[in-house]
Order: sequence, then structure tokens, then C-alpha cells
Amino acid sequence: MPPLSLSVPLGGCAFLETEASGGVVTERGVTNWHDAAAVFGIYVSLKAPARFRALLKIRPQTKPARLRLEAGECVREAEVREGDTVVPFGEFEAAGPGYLRFALSGVRRSGNLFASPTELILEGIGPEDAAGYVPAGERENYYWTRRGPSVHATYFTAEGGDAEWFYHEVTVPAGFDPVGTYAMAIGFRGGYFGIQTNAEKERRILFSVWSPHQTDDPGSVPESRRVICLSKNSRTHVGEFGGEGSGGQSYVIYPWESGVRHLPGYGPV
Repeated sequence: MPPLSLSVPLGGCAFLETEASGGVVTERGVTNWHDAAAVFGIYVSLKAPARFRALLKIRPQTKPARLRLEAGECVREAEVREGDTVVPFGEFEAAGPGYLRFALSGVRRSGNLFASPTELILEGIGPEDAAGYVPAGERENYYWTRRGPSVHATYFTAEGGDAEWFYHEVTVPAGFDPVGTYAMAIGFRGGYFGIQTNAEKERRILFSVWSPHQTDDPGSVPESRRVICLSKNSRTHVGEFGGEGSGGQSYVIYPWESGVRHLPGYGPV
């Protein structure tokens, strides 16, 4: 039997975690990595404690460099030689189940780049030992795994008869509202409604409706398939969105708070 091995693609499981301009994560992995301040976090969730060897798969190296890989209490460095495509870092250990963060950074380089990593290989454990990661063959899911965790509750209403309206609440736990957070209160086949943290000092109540025309460019939606605003109040901004399909977007600036239940029109409860 071939030895157990888990391949963790950086294009779906890695993040640039420092304020550095010399490195970026794309679907192909880490590219343009020349800034010594860049630290890339690579995440995989394991079902149980484990001991394994970590290797970094890279595109063919052009100039020597030295890299560092950290996970928990383990810190390893490795030399990368010209022509290398795999960098062995040695043995690591996961003390318990849950997410294990690997921190990849550059120690020194003699060429323009530290390296161009594509995958983190964990030898000694297999896919059945991982509770959460995106496999290398699922490139279409890289966007969803890197954009942040997403949990959906679905309600089936076919047996409930015709409904004229329904009511729903969402409360964001205290402290779980970093910039970029979106908490959807109501989602349906044609759109979504919820609250969002847009910036350190700006929060919104958001309602968007997708156009049935399949495109990420709102300017290319035919007039007959555009989302039209019929009415709004003076506080509400209405515009278009693209990049994830296209449609109409509306929002109100509103200082909602995490850990606090709000009722529309009445403020905190």
C-alpha cells in the first residue's frame, strides 16, 4: 500500500496574514513572493492528534533560498536549492483535534523570489484524518474556502401552504464581527438580506436581489432582466453589484452591535 499522504493546496487553504506587498495567494498557490515580511497562514482541520512529516511542493526553484515553517510548538527551517520542486521540513505534531495553522515565511533568498509554493504535503496522515480542508482537485471551491466560514440553515415551506410574510432574527455573537463579516437573516432563491461589517467605523443593513441574467458584469444585463427599484426611503442607498452574479443592491448605514439583539425600528432589546 502507498504511504498515507494529505495534499493541502495553498490556492484554497492559504492566506497572506501580514501587511506585506511582496506576495499573493492565487488559485495557483503563492506567487510573487519576495517580501521577507510576508507570512502565509495555511489551515487544515484534523480529527485527532497526529504526528506527520511536512513537505512543501513548489514550482521549480531558480535560485537558492531558506524557508521557515511553523505549526504549534514546532518550528522548522529548510534550504531550497536550484531546481528543487519539493522542500522537506521534517516532523510535526498536532496536539489534538481541530484546526492546525502552519505559518510559512522566508528567511533569506539569493534570487528575486523566495519560492513559488503550490501545496503543503502531510505524510503519515490521509484525507480520512482531515475534518476540514479543500482537496487539490476542487479548484472551483477555492474562492469559498478562502472567503471565510459560511453556515446556512434551510427551511422547507412546501407543506406549509401559501405564506404572505415571515419573521426571522439574527444575532452576531459578541466579538465575532470583524471587518468583512456578513450575517444573513433571510436568503432566498433570488437574493439575500442581512447585516454587514464594511469597515472599522461603518456597518450596514443590506438587501440585494440577483438578476436572472447570468453574468458578473452588471453593465451587460439586458434592460428587460435588470433589477428595478420601485420605491425607497431617503436613508436607503440603491445601486448595482457584480462579481458574484449581478443585480440590484440596497443598504442603510446602521450601527448594529455584536452580542445585541435588535428589532427593526426599535433598536437594541
